[in-house]
Amino acid sequence: DTIAYQTAMALRKKDPKKPVSFICYGPPGIGKSELTKALADILSHHPDTPFSSSFVDLNSFRESFSVQNFTGPPPGYIGYGNKAIFDVVVENPYTVFIFDELDKAHPEIIKIFMAILDEGRCVSQKELPNHSHEYDFKHCIFIFTTNYDLSASTSTTKRKIGFSVECSPKNAVEVQYKNDSAQHKQTLPQRIYAETERARMALINRTGTLQEIASRFTCFVEFKPLEDSAKIRILAKQIVETGMEYGVR
Repeated sequence: DTIAYQTAMALRKKDPKKPVSFICYGPPGIGKSELTKALADILSHHPDTPFSSSFVDLNSFRESFSVQNFTGPPPGYIGYGNKAIFDVVVENPYTVFIFDELDKAHPEIIKIFMAILDEGRCVSQKELPNHSHEYDFKHCIFIFTTNYDLSASTSTTKRKIGFSVECSPKNAVEVQYKNDSAQHKQTLPQRIYAETERARMALINRTGTLQEIASRFTCFVEFKPLEDSAKIRILAKQIVETGMEYGVR
């Protein structure tokens, strides 16, 4: 519901200022990457603006020089002029970017994402077909996944929001979230907001490279362990797909 709602709202924008962004969190093996790929496939058939898609496993980009794979090497370096990951947005400004395991990426790559989610653009190391050196991501959708558990924050019902971790109570804004018993009375936007802010605070309270970028995500989406019925359906689907590889119809 969360991804469908936010995506629908994003598609309604005629002149967006920055891309919509999701971070899907939860334990491995519960379908985060598969769902994002399914969303990308659905949007590729959008009647007005067919989306392209780009899937990147950030587990392979742990070194500082890995940033060159996204914006291209600087002039004079080996590989200058070769196609970069972000070049897909030049070919189609409507692109779904899927970045798997964000917490594994090098901090320099995280900084690039911060600029993109803030301003909807970042610098290219080469001249683009429109004679600029700037990628435009304002019509894109960014989906990140992480295996972090950000659900622990639900045990706290009152949060303080501000620009400083340490602030006096009279200078802070207190937000009282509804408890779970009243959750069914919330509208969908209210529930999305409450769940997103709880997860955002949990990410800010973690140590690691994602604290700074936590405030940039449009929405947090929790993935819970699969039920047995879901596992059975997935197993049946995999059996059918395996059979088709051997020509069984």
